[in-house]
Amino acid sequence: MADQIITITVPTGKVQAVLTGYLQLYPNTETIPNPAWEEGSSEPETIAKYTDAQWIREKVRQNFVRDVRRGLQVIANASARVSDDDEIAV
Repeated sequence: MADQIITITVPTGKVQAVLTGYLQLYPNTETIPNPAWEEGSSEPETIAKYTDAQWIREKVRQNFVRDVRRGLQVIANASARVSDDDEIAV
């Protein structure tokens, strides 16, 4: 089967509301060391790892992977059987 591309389009007039709501639930707080930082410089020691758009794409991907795994686990649990052993305790 060929790769499937899934896209979500947010209308221009709703982008700010989407950013505000999504970032409230999943704040963009991951940072990396700032390559421009030097001892005593005015540059911050760390910088954002993702732009807000990159972060939302990454978080949607993470949530999608998590939910697929959860669904597969539900299927595996439903088909699992524990043997009846009346002699497990006497």
